[in-house]
Amino acid sequence: MPFEEDASIVGRAVSDESESASARPPVRDVESRFLPPAPPDRPRRHFHRGPASGVTSGVPRAIAWFGFRSFWGHLRRFAASAIATEDVDTRDWMEPTPPDRLVEKVATVLGGSDHGGSICERLGRDVWIDYVADSGDDGELGERFGRALFAPYRAPDPRDASAILDLPRGDILIHGGDTAYPVATAGEIHDRLIVPWNRAIRDLGDDDRTRVLLGVPGNHDWYDGIDGFARMFRERHFRDEPEAPTEPLDVHWFGRTLTYLGQFLAGDTIQKSKALVLSGYKPLQRASYFILPLTPTLHLYAVDRQLRRIDFRQGRFFRDYQKEHPEAARVVLLSDPVLPFGLPSKSGLAMLRSLKLSPEYEPHLAFAGDIHHYRREKIGRSTHVTCGGAGAFLHPVPLTEEGHAPAEVQWPGPVQCKTLLTQVPMHVAAGRAGLIAHAVMMLCFMPALGVGASFFGRAGLAPASIVAGLLTAVGCALLGSHRGGKVKSIIAVAVVFGAVIGLIPFLTLLAVEPIADGFGFADTTWLLGLLALSVAMLAGGVSFGAFLAALTRLDLEHTQAFTALSHPAFRHFIRMRVRADGSGVDVFSIGLEDPFAPDEEPVLVDSFAWESPASHGESARRSSMHPDPGGLRPSLDRRRASIPPPDPRPSRPSGSVPPPDPESHGGTGSSSDLS
Repeated sequence: MPFEEDASIVGRAVSDESESASARPPVRDVESRFLPPAPPDRPRRHFHRGPASGVTSGVPRAIAWFGFRSFWGHLRRFAASAIATEDVDTRDWMEPTPPDRLVEKVATVLGGSDHGGSICERLGRDVWIDYVADSGDDGELGERFGRALFAPYRAPDPRDASAILDLPRGDILIHGGDTAYPVATAGEIHDRLIVPWNRAIRDLGDDDRTRVLLGVPGNHDWYDGIDGFARMFRERHFRDEPEAPTEPLDVHWFGRTLTYLGQFLAGDTIQKSKALVLSGYKPLQRASYFILPLTPTLHLYAVDRQLRRIDFRQGRFFRDYQKEHPEAARVVLLSDPVLPFGLPSKSGLAMLRSLKLSPEYEPHLAFAGDIHHYRREKIGRSTHVTCGGAGAFLHPVPLTEEGHAPAEVQWPGPVQCKTLLTQVPMHVAAGRAGLIAHAVMMLCFMPALGVGASFFGRAGLAPASIVAGLLTAVGCALLGSHRGGKVKSIIAVAVVFGAVIGLIPFLTLLAVEPIADGFGFADTTWLLGLLALSVAMLAGGVSFGAFLAALTRLDLEHTQAFTALSHPAFRHFIRMRVRADGSGVDVFSIGLEDPFAPDEEPVLVDSFAWESPASHGESARRSSMHPDPGGLRPSLDRRRASIPPPDPRPSRPSGSVPPPDPESHGGTGSSSDLS
């Protein structure tokens, strides 16, 4: 089971890294670079796409999300979602490390003292943390991103723009979930994340320090039952520390499938990597969730909601600790945002309720992945940051402000996203998003063009086209609305595009017949049908891509069009400084606008200083706060946003978000599953 002790693990923990020193890159000083500000929002059309020859060899290419290779990932998702109930929950087997014990382990790895109940106390200085989420897609992109992630920088101090801060590589690297795609198996994490990042560390050179690796799983990690996730983040006690790999296992999925089939028929078993080792980093956690006291008055809560909700044991772990430390403010790591695309998420709100955490009553700082863009927003008196840009395809920001919570900063901007959206139809038609759509179009059009036209002539074309239109309309409606949203509007758009697609066979024949006459094969029905089918499949691909783009442009759905586009631009991560005095956290978002461009330099996407309530002489306890009368989303109509109705308790001002239910052990809403 994930996070359960491996039977092959024995004895002592390896605290002396000299055993694996031969596998570490040579020590080298890396010069810190000054971060220029990111360019303003603009309609840039051209971006470089990988692979670039001679840069990275052997690693997997980006997932084509409407391709046959990713189809098995969708099947794994459905299977995992079906069994993700409280009756089948591997978190029941986990025993989280007590926070004081985790502090001790982290401080030991980082060379701290034995005194103090928090990381900053034990180190006697500020603590630097790197936060990433949604990685492990294109291998070359992963290596280029890794070179940016593991480098030091300089940037203006967000509290004093005239001062320049050194931004060293983080003491702790935290992964916010979705380590690899399409399903985060041990093999996919190895080839799409571990190998590219180890190559980046090797190229940059090592500073001879050991750092801490922590993480919380996302939905794609849970599609594999977090087996691969555990092999990367679970505390290791091997007799000999495994080496950090820099070569992929097997990037050819067909060959790997044949190997598995051969081993199965022979009665043998496939040996997985017992550990996924990131060079220079030591995993320390024993569960998929944890609490880490950063300072005496600032504690980090890392939450795992699996595919549905926070389980009872985890919720009790967090609530019991909060009762013992009511004075401490909270930095929270969520597996997905509370406001994805500026709209409330049932699962996000349920996580806050399970933590007894209200944005108005208890100011906090929250980070989340799952959505693949950068966005910072105020929710009540709290700051929430979405940062899912460690390698997965780009998601758009909301293209309109109406009906969405305003963002203080978002990257890329709506102008850029609208420009990229226009590229979706031709990208799908060219097969760069995969060939599943073309295969479906072929199955829909063959009866019309093959049976209908060839055997029954034009008389058989009409009913076959009607059937094709109905089938595509139903398919488009299901694809666009399976995550909810404005279902009636999505169905209306699907009907329109279904009618257009249904006309394609007839229009194709009208266009192809004059060409066939000119070349003298109009009477060869099979050749005419084949030519018409090919043209119809291309036109159908354009229409399907236009349907996906229309959903996003009309603000009906926000993921499918950019999933098909699979754009590699606007990669980013967070580097934050936890001030040793507990007064707050300084946050820097660092990004690569065009990662595949030659000599692309990182830019400063955003920086801000979050002040802990303790820095203003306030208590972090909710009971001592004056609630914000503006509520969670004062600018957004409550009915359209699907925000839960106000709680009737008289202590809460009208219009604000209801305080969490003390008896709640998780929400009833389903996963947003947006990535």
